[in-house]
Amino acid sequence: MHMDYMVQKWLYLAKTNIETSEFLFNNQKPPSLEIICFLCQQSAETSLKGLLQFGNVKIPRTHDLSKLYRLGMTISEKIKPFSRYCDDLKKYAVALEVPFDNNIDEAEAATALKQSRAIFESISGIVAESDTSST
Repeated sequence: MHMDYMVQKWLYLAKTNIETSEFLFNNQKPPSLEIICFLCQQSAETSLKGLLQFGNVKIPRTHDLSKLYRLGMTISEKIKPFSRYCDDLKKYAVALEVPFDNNIDEAEAATALKQSRAIFESISGIVAESDTSST
């Protein structure tokens, strides 16, 4: 396994999503909580898809973080602590379908930010560690 171009692209998208959501949370007044949480879900999703790409696992066309998590566990058990995070974040995949009907508060958005950041950093570390050890 190594970090090829597509793995880099998936992780770049994940990083961009999390950094954008953090920027909005910290700088937009009032913050667009639905958009922030949606971007957190997207960051987790693209991080997991990057891990699947890294492990040469066919990436399903889905936004279901639980399904992506289960596939990711076949590549690295280091993501095991994130099962609950994936369950928490998956609801935000549709947060924008019915805007303003989500009742998301800032504390919930802050939790989503922490969870998606943890997933991204863990998967980035798994990929970087394996890529370094294979050279």
